[in-house]
Amino acid sequence: MERNIYIAACSKNGGIWHYRLQDDGRLVYADHITVDRPMYLTVWKNQLYAVLRSPFEQSISVTHKESSGVVSFSLNTRGEIGEASECMPTYGSCSCYISVFHGRVYTANYLSGSITLLPDCVVKHQGHGPNAARQEMPHLHQILPCTDGNYLAAVDLGTDRIVTYTRDLKKISEVHSPAGSGPRHLAFAPDGQVAYCANELTNDVGIYRYHEGHFTYLHSVQALPDSFQGLTKAAAIRCTGEYVFVSHRGFDHISCFHRENEDLFKTADIPCGGRGPRDFDVYGDYIVSTNEDSEDVTVIAWKKPGYPCTERIALPHPLCVVQFHSV
Repeated sequence: MERNIYIAACSKNGGIWHYRLQDDGRLVYADHITVDRPMYLTVWKNQLYAVLRSPFEQSISVTHKESSGVVSFSLNTRGEIGEASECMPTYGSCSCYISVFHGRVYTANYLSGSITLLPDCVVKHQGHGPNAARQEMPHLHQILPCTDGNYLAAVDLGTDRIVTYTRDLKKISEVHSPAGSGPRHLAFAPDGQVAYCANELTNDVGIYRYHEGHFTYLHSVQALPDSFQGLTKAAAIRCTGEYVFVSHRGFDHISCFHRENEDLFKTADIPCGGRGPRDFDVYGDYIVSTNEDSEDVTVIAWKKPGYPCTERIALPHPLCVVQFHSV
């Protein structure tokens, strides 16, 4: 089955690349659109949304000069990218995640420690964590719809918290991860009752029970092998069927866990085929990894012995990969 894949390349001359992933693991180029430093992408219905790091920095207006921005593109039935919409400010600095929930657009703003519901509802977090170098203030890294369709979870690396909000950004609850863990990205199990969080600073996975807007921390599972002694940072996390995957920048592998009830058991460390796998996703028998430091995108046959790399494409600072299903 051919899949439409979109990759954000975060450079001045970068943009969004559209490829079609083939059944044999090859990526076939489809089209490309130039936009200024896209940080993250999401697809909702037949629209592709991108959050841009700082598109207004040359603006004469100081109102949102340092703000990130959001643009959207229509996608036709072949997944081809249409013209960009007008860029809207997020009123946050270094927005690094975007979600669409019931047709409304939300961003997580890393440097300003806030979340935004477009066009102009901004909620700032307060506090800090014990890691003075990385947790001197709130650093929002994700705003993700919960699987029950009622709430959103905001993951705050700077204050070691996951905060739950309504669609209008009214706070419902919060839960703390272990001090200094630096929660980055969250993924839900298919039943929506368990969630897994990649902790960037401690390189482990926090396991949470979820029910009606409330998370309960259970325990954490180390993601790195005991033999690894270098510097590394956990990045993306995905849950697909009975497996959970976590990427590591430095270790440059994608850890694979088998899910059993409310626990995880390591089954493999899969080489990403490059350096700095900031994001990845799992598409059937293949993992598509965006390797920021080696500036390439790789496709890994994760179910085959030796985890062969079936494709490698050079792209400037690839940060994110998403899929489009025509509706």
